[in-house]
Amino acid sequence: MTTTHRRGSVYLAVLFVVLTVSVLTLTGVTLRRMMIQRSDSGANAAAARRLALSGAELIVQQGKTSEASFMSMATTGTMLPAFNLAPGTVRATVTDADTGLVPTSGTVNFDIVADGRVGEARSRLGFSMENPDDDLRRWIQSEASALAYWPMDEEKVTTAEEIINNFDGTYSKSSAVGAYEHLHKNRASRFAWVDERMTVPHRSAYEMPNGTLVCWVMFNSKPTITGWKEVVVSKEDTSLGSAAAIRVWLDKDKLYYSLRTSTSGSVIDFSSTDIKQGQWHHLAVSWGSAGMILYLDGKRKKQESAVTMGINGSIVPLRLPNQHDWVFGSRINPDSKTDGFSHTDVLFGSVARAALFTRQLTEAEIAAMFALDSRRPGPRLVPGTFARVVD
Repeated sequence: MTTTHRRGSVYLAVLFVVLTVSVLTLTGVTLRRMMIQRSDSGANAAAARRLALSGAELIVQQGKTSEASFMSMATTGTMLPAFNLAPGTVRATVTDADTGLVPTSGTVNFDIVADGRVGEARSRLGFSMENPDDDLRRWIQSEASALAYWPMDEEKVTTAEEIINNFDGTYSKSSAVGAYEHLHKNRASRFAWVDERMTVPHRSAYEMPNGTLVCWVMFNSKPTITGWKEVVVSKEDTSLGSAAAIRVWLDKDKLYYSLRTSTSGSVIDFSSTDIKQGQWHHLAVSWGSAGMILYLDGKRKKQESAVTMGINGSIVPLRLPNQHDWVFGSRINPDSKTDGFSHTDVLFGSVARAALFTRQLTEAEIAAMFALDSRRPGPRLVPGTFARVVD
């Protein structure tokens, strides 16, 4: 038998196997490289997302902890400068949601974009924040009968800002403004001496047939002898005339509310045992067709239904409207209208968050105001506004 050797065929077969293995090896290397690259790309994308989310969370947290810091950054248009954080960078910009421009100190609604970058991967999150007013201010501003609101939470100034109709008042002593802390942990003015008060000039808008005055008051001392009066608010001349004068004060053992002329009207009162020295109390008085009503801490304490006069004057009997200034923290001294010691019956304490309405509020409405906080909640996230802009 003769054996035939086909060396060429074997060589080609071996060569084919070697080439196939090489191709498979190179393909495997390429696939591994692609998998590694994809893995790196995925890791970078995930890292970019985390950076964008972290930037957003940082801004929201900043809004919760410091309104001043948040607003300081917002008015520059940049909430976060470009921070280089391993493994990439994060920054955030902001615009006024209502104007599309750089926010100002008066901006309430903000559109924010947090941008995270790692390598070529980029993730951007868009979300909205708001900086709403406090609950009490929003309630008052939403009430159609609200005529004036003096928060009286300023510090070291002479102007008591009125936020509804710009009926600003004047503090007589700037160093006393903001000297106390209100129950809600914001500021309040001190009224403790004859030269410490807040005065609001008369306007024709105050000549109301029906009305309600609401405020917070604190008595740092309570009168202990007869004749010692501490006036919370007054709107009266040096002596009673034909115009209905208003005054609210604390005497030895009672809280009084007076609405009267020289010939008519009434004074109502109730025991001051519910009033605690050095503590804040919510006070309200109303006048008009439902009569005189006095409230303390959201509850009706006394009512005189027969006295239905307003402070707008009337034709029968002939009576002029009350055209005197509102004075918080004292009353005009009956013996003098000059500067200096021109006020008496000084309140040793504070008045804050005073609001005036052109109708007689109900007991439920006054109780609702009593329950509201006057602290601004600070910038906060608008729910449901998170959206991924770029990923």
